[in-house]
Amino acid sequence: MPEREVQQAVHLSQTDHRILRSPGQVRSRPAKSGVTFFDNQGDRLPAAERQRAIAIAVARKGAPFSGLLEEELTELLTVFPKDGPLLIAHGSVTRMRGNVNAAVGSFEQAALLVESDEIALTTLVDVYYEAQNWSGAISAAERLLKLDPESSRVYAILADSLANAGRLEDGIAAAEQALQFNPSLAVLHQWLAVKYEEQGNAAESERHRKTLERMQTARPQTELGEQAKPERP
Repeated sequence: MPEREVQQAVHLSQTDHRILRSPGQVRSRPAKSGVTFFDNQGDRLPAAERQRAIAIAVARKGAPFSGLLEEELTELLTVFPKDGPLLIAHGSVTRMRGNVNAAVGSFEQAALLVESDEIALTTLVDVYYEAQNWSGAISAAERLLKLDPESSRVYAILADSLANAGRLEDGIAAAEQALQFNPSLAVLHQWLAVKYEEQGNAAESERHRKTLERMQTARPQTELGEQAKPERP
């Protein structure tokens, strides 16, 4: 099943027809954003809409982020509280600035909106996993797999999260499912060899070790499973 098409997180042209709520509540700041609007659309947008578009575009440029941008995105969310791209931008900026709790809050809200659910859940899986919040990672991964049910990467993260949460059998099942979609993930064969050994299943452990050996013989190690998580055995 092909991945769902994900709506772009920034809408800077006339295709964004949302109704402006509470215009004028966001104070104007003359920012040097470097953002250019197609066909001078920015000149025809209400002030709050123009600031929203610029703030999202600046956030998408990547780090370094200033406190001023975080403040402006927070302020814009009081005008557009259920704006998926704006919530994604706010979550990204606050995450990069180390405010993980605020980032999670924004991504969780964005995950409830059809326009941004897959983008938000993809990020939440990583945020929770990196923080070793296993219950959060499990929940986000399971929700994401409903949208992208053949993602070997998400199954791999789910597998390690389940194992770390004390659900080794479920973790092994998730890892095996990941290999159904991408059998070339060497790191998962290694992971399963270790986990089956912990479980006392010597035959399955040996099967994955032999598979890994064959893969290592066929290709350089650096080519094996580069895109897969987890990296910890």
